[in-house]
Amino acid sequence: MRPKRPIARHNHYPNTAFDNDLVAFVHRCTAIGRWIIVLLLWLGLGIPALWFLRDEISLWRENFTWVALWYSFRAHPWPSFALALCFGMILSTLVWQSRNILWGLSASELDRLHSHARHLQHRRTRSTLWLWFRLITPQTQHSQQPGKTHHPDLSTGTKSIDNRLD
Repeated sequence: MRPKRPIARHNHYPNTAFDNDLVAFVHRCTAIGRWIIVLLLWLGLGIPALWFLRDEISLWRENFTWVALWYSFRAHPWPSFALALCFGMILSTLVWQSRNILWGLSASELDRLHSHARHLQHRRTRSTLWLWFRLITPQTQHSQQPGKTHHPDLSTGTKSIDNRLD
């Protein structure tokens, strides 16, 4: 069993240690990727499922009962499955982000982020994600003033691109 590491406080994610900008960038890309998957699920499955259930939805609007909802879902299993998948993905993404904000990242999640960051550093120019990271991240060792700490802004994902590398 691994010993627990102390986790430092961070501005946006308490109890989370982002020791470098690349780990914070990987976490931000993971969050954005989850929301893109939610959007694609709704565009690809959710909207067609709602369109297929449009007659039942009009009946629900006139006289809604839980039994009518249950029978509609039993009569149309594929749209029901599509809507359940869309709502499930939204709920899991919201719970995941809320847990990260309220309680911080778990040790296993931090290990996964560090592992992914090391993989990106190893691949360097062969990775599109690495090139994107170098484009939006300033060179902190040269641009950082002495005595000031550099904290990545995880809420907006924006940084100054005045000092581009490569």
